[in-house]
Amino acid sequence: MTLLLAGCATGETVTRRVVVRVTATPTAPVQSTDKQPSPAASATPLIASEQNNQAGPAEPRPRRTIPAPVVFPTPRPTVTASPVFPATPTPTVTPIPSSTPTATPIPPTPTPVPTPTPTATPRPLPVESPRALADHLIVFQRDQGRDLNIFQIGAGGDGLLEITNVDSDEVMPAFSPDGRTIAYAKNVNGDFDIWLMASDGFNARRLTTSPGEDLHPSWSPDGRRIAFHSRRDGNTDIYIIDLETLVETRLTDHPDADVEPDWSPRGDWLVFASARTSAFDIYAVPVEGGHAVRLTDTLGVDTSPAWSPDGTTIAFSSDRAGSFRLYLMAPDGADQQVIPVPIEGDLPADEAPAWSPDGQFITFVSERDYNPEIYVTTPDGQLLLRLTNYSGEERWPAFRPDPSLLP
Repeated sequence: MTLLLAGCATGETVTRRVVVRVTATPTAPVQSTDKQPSPAASATPLIASEQNNQAGPAEPRPRRTIPAPVVFPTPRPTVTASPVFPATPTPTVTPIPSSTPTATPIPPTPTPVPTPTPTATPRPLPVESPRALADHLIVFQRDQGRDLNIFQIGAGGDGLLEITNVDSDEVMPAFSPDGRTIAYAKNVNGDFDIWLMASDGFNARRLTTSPGEDLHPSWSPDGRRIAFHSRRDGNTDIYIIDLETLVETRLTDHPDADVEPDWSPRGDWLVFASARTSAFDIYAVPVEGGHAVRLTDTLGVDTSPAWSPDGTTIAFSSDRAGSFRLYLMAPDGADQQVIPVPIEGDLPADEAPAWSPDGQFITFVSERDYNPEIYVTTPDGQLLLRLTNYSGEERWPAFRPDPSLLP
């Protein structure tokens, strides 16, 4: 498995990348090329240019030398913290309230019940993408050698389009609830910050300016706030920024890493992965502040939690059975069950699940061919559709919300 915690900031040459990697030694890498896009998408895509904001074909650039990946989590370095909020306007950090949150709390002290990998042979999978997938779009990051860029593809596997193509790394894209804006992490001067851009890649603008790495943006259901994790003081914790006031609030403060936040559909809780135990587990914390509730407690690493649109289920990735697979559980941590997607090879390495806006599909990244590619499945595991076939790594897929498809 490989967890990439990377993002980007504006205008200069990349000096560092952050990659999280837990992987088995492959027996034979597979090289392949992306499937041909549909005729409607075969024309030269419009590329967002941050310099002149004009569309045009991508210009080839010299390949860069990518620094060696950083294995996550790493020992916490000694860092002298400095102010972390934007200079204009000067925000006032809102302290975490000490009182009990008003939101309906997740039942404390859950008793997770892990379910082993099923031994029954699943039903034959569909060979064609369901018609319902034609209504969806997925964004993801692709490693093109010289840098990381954000791409878009139809959930049925057609219409591949490059959204960003600048001399920096752009990673971990996330659509706003109305589908018009993409939040992402961008690397400028070796430092990742949270950025925003239009869904077509234009009008990129910087949102955070901390001296540490700000990654994994997640939109609140009302589109007014963005949660992310940041290593601005040498320790990784969860933060929230108000898009109107630009005030940043630190939600967690723990000596171990808290990463990959995701909002509940009601906007009152955040679920995240944390290394507070011997390995990563899934936790939830009230948005208004309070104690984090532990949802998983098993041997192995549990990461990348994602709340379903109807709020009844949390998808996540875990290697508790030996290799990373996708799991589902109730919001209180009960009824943990593996999604029975058929295994291809010894290490499927299924990671980073993300729900479609109607809750019918889950996109994820898998290394089942020893190269990270984008796939789609269903909560019952009875669909396995490969969307990409590229020689480089592709990670962090996310569906585009569509108000007409929301439950």
